[in-house]
Amino acid sequence: MRHRLVGATAQSTAEAAVFAKHWGIRQRDITIVGNPQLDDLPAYRPVKGTVVVATSVTPPSETGGAAPGSELLMDTARALRDHGYRVRVGLHPREDPALWSDFEIATEGTMKAAETAEVVVGIPGSIFPQIAALGAPVVGITEPRLQVPEYILSVATPVDSIAEALAAVRAGQKTAPDTLRAAVGPLGGSRARLWNYWRHALSAAAPQPTQAVHTTPRPVPTHGPSPARQGRGLSLPRTGA
Repeated sequence: MRHRLVGATAQSTAEAAVFAKHWGIRQRDITIVGNPQLDDLPAYRPVKGTVVVATSVTPPSETGGAAPGSELLMDTARALRDHGYRVRVGLHPREDPALWSDFEIATEGTMKAAETAEVVVGIPGSIFPQIAALGAPVVGITEPRLQVPEYILSVATPVDSIAEALAAVRAGQKTAPDTLRAAVGPLGGSRARLWNYWRHALSAAAPQPTQAVHTTPRPVPTHGPSPARQGRGLSLPRTGA
């Protein structure tokens, strides 16, 4: 499909590097536009003692596989609750809510819940840079089988045990500004940049209408022999016979 590409955009330089490797194109040919979902970031208003657990997909289904680390995430959620934290669970769209029925479900969604979370704990995924851009500290549950782009891991404090997770939540380390900028890209105006880029890219790639060529028809003789009888004959392709 590479020859059919008419353009390429990414939210950030880090994401562009991933796209370039995946598609086999040059990174400098990818335009950085930011993330339209982050154009209108709400104010971050953390409530002390509130932790949002951002789930991935625990059981595999016909729509996709399960994420490594789900068991550690659930054990961490229990440990946080036992240590007095208010644990609210932001469900992945494909997650089974019944698995988290013992916890408070953030029905408003993970991003909205993150606005008031002191810390967000979860399995690293595409929502991590968005949560970090909001201003919330992010703790990422890692596992040897987990494969995600490095820039997604870069915005979080990685942990691989309950003890490390508890310590990271207490520390509440926010993402460094340079790291956040590389992962998220420019904030504000992304909708317009994305729309303008693809409007021009598609317009430039569209086939140009061909102009009709007007020719004057040759007059048909009304008297005398036909062209074939005048020895001109028909021009037929050679068949090799």
